Amino acid sequence: MEKPGNHDQFFKEIFSQKAHIADLLQYMLPPDLRDNLDLQSLRLENTSYTDNDLRYHFSDLVYSCQYMGHRVKVSLLFEHKSIPDANLPIQLLRYLACIWNEQIKQRKKPAPIIPIVLYHGRQQWAPGGIADCFKWSDAQILSYTPAFKYQFIDLSKYSIEVIKDRLFDLASVKMALLVLKYISNPEALEKSLKEFFEVGRIYFEDDRGLIFLETVIKYIYRSTEIDKNKMAAALNSISPKGGELAMTTAEKLREEGLQQGLQQGMQQGMKQGMQQGMQQGMKQGMQQGMQQGMQQGKLELMSRLKSNGMSIEEIARLTDMDVEEIKKMLANRMDTDKE
Repeated sequence: MEKPGNHDQFFKEIFSQKAHIADLLQYMLPPDLRDNLDLQSLRLENTSYTDNDLRYHFSDLVYSCQYMGHRVKVSLLFEHKSIPDANLPIQLLRYLACIWNEQIKQRKKPAPIIPIVLYHGRQQWAPGGIADCFKWSDAQILSYTPAFKYQFIDLSKYSIEVIKDRLFDLASVKMALLVLKYISNPEALEKSLKEFFEVGRIYFEDDRGLIFLETVIKYIYRSTEIDKNKMAAALNSISPKGGELAMTTAEKLREEGLQQGLQQGMQQGMKQGMQQGMQQGMKQGMQQGMQQGMQQGKLELMSRLKSNGMSIEEIARLTDMDVEEIKKMLANRMDTDKE
C-alpha cells in the first residue's frame, strides 16, 4: 500500500506553506545562519529542479529568502529512501548544478543555495561531505573535489518528547514531523496516534485545523494499513469532529479507489480491445489481400489464355471455373481497361 508518491504529496502539502517552512528553519538551522535570514521574506518558487534520475532520491521545494540584504535560495529536499546512501553529497551537487544551470539559461546570475535534507528513515544516518564519497585520503588530491555544506535533518535522532515539547511553535509542524518519523513503522504509529493527535487538540477546533487533520489522515491511510475504527477511536476523545473525519475520509478514499480501479479496468479493457481489433483487422486484411491476389492472378491467366486463342470453354475446364463466371470476369476486365 505504501508508495513513494504518498510521502512526496504529504511533504509538499505541508512545507509549501510559508508558516510551516519558517517554523522548521527557525529550529533546524544553525543560529549564525538563521539569525541572518529574514524568514518573513520566504517566497515559494513554483519550480522543481529534480530531473528524472534525481526524483528517485528527492522531492524538492525551493524558496527564495533575504540574507543580509541579498536574495538567496533555500532548498528543502525530502529524502525518499529509508536506507542511508553514501552518495548523498554527489546527488546534492548534481541537484545544485541543475538549479544554477537553469539560472544561467534564463540569463540570471546564479544565486547561493542553502540545501536542507529532511530524512525520515528508521536507521540513524550521519552523512559526511563530498570527500567522504571517495576512497582517497590524500588531502592534495581531495582538494580538487568541490566542497560545500548542507543541513541534514534526521528525524530518527529526535524523540517524541523533544519534537512535542522542545522544538517548533506550530502544532501542525510537530504533528507532521511525528507522523513522518513513524510512517515506516505502522505498529508504533498506531500505538502513538492518540498522543500525536493530542498535540493538535486546540488547533482542531477551527476549520484550518480540520483541513490539516484531513491531510494527515489521508497520508496515514494511503501509507499504512491502520484501521479506520482505530483511527477514529484515537481522535474521538480529542476532537469528535476529527473522529467523524477519520470515518468519512476512509469512505472517500475507498470510493476513490473503486472509481480509480473502474477507470483503470475500462482503460485496460479498451486497450486490449483495440489490440485485439488491430490484430483481427490485420488478419482479415491479409486474408482478403491473399484472396484478392489469387483472384487477380486467375484473371491475368485467363486474359492471357484468351489472347492466345483458347476458347472460354477450354479455359473453364483448365481453371475448374464456371463459363458464365469467366465471361463476366473478362468483361469487367475489359471495362476497367477502357477506363
